[in-house]
Order: sequence, then structure tokens, then C-alpha cells
Amino acid sequence: MIEEQAARIRLILFDVDGVLTDGTLLLHADGTESKVFDIKDGTGIVWAQRLGLTVGFLSARSSAATAQRAAQLGITLVHQGVASKLDTYEQIADSLMLEDDEIALLAATGTGVAHCPRSNAALGCGVAPLAELRAAGANVGVGTDSPASAPSFDFFEELRSVVLSARARAARPDVLTPAEALELGTLGSARALGLDSETGSLVPGKRADLAVVSLEDSSYLPWEDPAGAVVFGGSPDRVLATYVDGEVRYEKGGMNWHELTAAARSARRAMLAQPAASPLAAPHA
Repeated sequence: MIEEQAARIRLILFDVDGVLTDGTLLLHADGTESKVFDIKDGTGIVWAQRLGLTVGFLSARSSAATAQRAAQLGITLVHQGVASKLDTYEQIADSLMLEDDEIALLAATGTGVAHCPRSNAALGCGVAPLAELRAAGANVGVGTDSPASAPSFDFFEELRSVVLSARARAARPDVLTPAEALELGTLGSARALGLDSETGSLVPGKRADLAVVSLEDSSYLPWEDPAGAVVFGGSPDRVLATYVDGEVRYEKGGMNWHELTAAARSARRAMLAQPAASPLAAPHA
């Protein structure tokens, strides 16, 4: 039973800042620090590795004790002094990639997959097997990931990257069309979130969630393929309006959206600015 469950797991990543310690962080007079490990914690790690699981240590600090403990347990996947544990975890997980049996498992369980090609490229994580996921029937949607690992939240750029990365990986221009990429970004994303009965396509009974995109003055007007024109020629500044459940949430030139975002940026700069030093009061006579 344990072996069957372990076969479905690829990675166990321990946050060493507390998980593998007895809760005591020792600070020494010379400024160094050390941790006291509970020897019982190593038993499960050894068994996990014997079952073929990848085990790693993750820590915001750099500690010789952590490196020594990893060596004792035969762990080579050790990341210390990381600025963002979440980003590091995503890089490690992405680097493991997916194998055929895991793709089949994702499809069989209906697991939603967020495809973020620009983030994968920025982090050097490779190219996701999109064609294989789609062929297996997996629920694949498109995401932008976070601003810590992607250039922007520009969804049009993401859609273009979906097409180009899929074609580069397969070395075939017909592996993914712009229309298929647009479907992944709309209905596919709704399906990955379990919301495809409510949104994702413009059909009777679903919510009217849509964006109006102008191609005026673009190289894709006049267009032959509307989906291709939107994917390759669309950009945030070409969005004329957005509707959520039939209600206008943004209208270009008709709302103070740009003023609002400018005010938000100004407020953020003020919050992050260093406080001015207070002048010293003159001493009393």
C-alpha cells in the first residue's frame, strides 16, 4: 500500500526552518548559528528515498548543520539561503517535468494544469509538454504566474508564448493553432478551475464574461483568421471594454481606470519610500 502511494509522488521538499529541528535555533557568540536535529526525523526520509522519491531540503538561512544533516541522509537536493521559498519550490518542481504515466494520471483524475510558458522560460525550467497533455485529455488552462517569475501579466503575450513554445518543443508549426491557444486561455482555463459550466465560452446559460479587442491600425487588419489576429495582434492597450457577467467593468476612455492605477502606483511608492530623518532638536540652554 505504501509503495503504491509513493509511486504517485515525485518530490518531498522539507522546509528546514522548523520542520527538521527540535524548535531550537542556537545562536553563538561569533555570530554563527546551528540547529539540533531530531534523529527520528531521518527514518522517514531514508525510507522515502529507498522507495524512489526525490527528497530535498529548503531553507531561508545558510547553515552548516543543515548541509551536514543532508550529507548524513544522502540528500543532494539542498537549497539554502533562498529569498523566496515558493519560487524555489516551483523551480525544483518544474525541473522534474512530467513523465507519460504522470500525464495520464493528471488526465484520469481531472487535475487542472496551469500552463505558464513565459514563467518557465524566465526561470529556465524548460518547456511544458503541452501537446502530450492535450492528447491525454488533461484539463489545461493558461496562466501568467506571479510578477516574481514573469515579465508581466499581459495575457496576450502569454497566449503568443503558448503557441510559439509548443511549436518550438514539437518542431512542428501545426502542433498548436492560435484558435486552440485562445480556447486554452478561455474555456480551457475555466475547465481547469472547474468553472466551465458557468463561464469560458459565449453560449446561452453561461455568464457573459468577455473582452472587446480592437485591431484598428494593427498589421492584422483586415484579418482572415480572427482568433489568430487576436492572439498575435492583441495587447492590453487594444482592449476597448471588459464585461463580467454582462456588466461593464472597464471601458476605454469612459472610466477613470488609468487614473486609478496611477494613484495606486503613487500610493505604493509612498508606502515603500524610506521615511525622512527627523531633524535633531536644538539643545536647551
